[in-house]
Amino acid sequence: MFSVSQATISRNYSSDYARAQGEFKTSLKRAQYLRATKDKSDSMLIHLGKHWLGQNYKGETPDFTGQPPATDDDGNTLEP
Repeated sequence: MFSVSQATISRNYSSDYARAQGEFKTSLKRAQYLRATKDKSDSMLIHLGKHWLGQNYKGETPDFTGQPPATDDDGNTLEP
């Protein structure tokens, strides 16, 4: 389409891309916070507590992946 190399685009617009990416993350965090507080979303409060405050369920070790720990058929947490 365009006769511009990837290196030229990266060199000329990397700071703009980084700024936009930061703004997106800020906007997403704001939306999550509003969902948790304004809409009283329990699941969002749990998510924010785990990721921002390092909170976890009793017996669960935080892994910060956003995924619940693996469990067996009886609900026991499996070790990695």
